[in-house]
Amino acid sequence: SPYVAPSEIVQKIMERLREHESHELDAYTAYNSETFSPIPVQQNNNRLSVLSPDNREFLDRQRSKSPDMTHKRMII
Repeated sequence: SPYVAPSEIVQKIMERLREHESHELDAYTAYNSETFSPIPVQQNNNRLSVLSPDNREFLDRQRSKSPDMTHKRMII
């Protein structure tokens, strides 16, 4: 079949995708460069976490309030 040039909208979408890919590559390069300093990882009870201690505590409190779903039926 003969080649058909993509429509204008398809061309714009492809252009945006290429831009997005180049931004992702820039972010990847910055992330892996030596000048990048990642957020220190918190260690609590031999468990690594990116959460701050306050956020970890909040999450644990919420988890303890969660209902026990082991004996419940899920209706989909």
